[in-house]
Amino acid sequence: MLSSPRRTLPISLPRFDLGALLLVLGLAAALSAVVGIAAFTLTESTGYSSAQLQAAAKTAFARGHDAGYTAGLAKGKTSGHSSGYQQGRQAGLAAGKKKGRAVGMRLGKKAGYTQGYAAGVAAAQAAAPTTKKKSSH
Repeated sequence: MLSSPRRTLPISLPRFDLGALLLVLGLAAALSAVVGIAAFTLTESTGYSSAQLQAAAKTAFARGHDAGYTAGLAKGKTSGHSSGYQQGRQAGLAAGKKKGRAVGMRLGKKAGYTQGYAAGVAAAQAAAPTTKKKSSH
């Protein structure tokens, strides 16, 4: 039989200590208790009720609606004013041209008729003989 030399492990393991094991188990139990209590507290806290959530949602909607309405009113007023001014100016200019043209046509027709009538009367008077009737006594 061949005898082989016995090898020793280069790493030495620490000796098992019962106190260290109890300390580790105690710390693990304490940590799990803290985590369990925190989780229980977070899940058991009521926080907000559904009625409170609905009331908060309605209040938030009302605030947002009012803020949006106010902002839209201000923006709409400025843009509506400028747009209305522009459209009113164009419409007024078109209406003024139409009325002015109608008034001008009416006055021109009247002036032309008057001038033509006056010229015709004057021409007729010039062409007519100037005889006077004898008065009978």
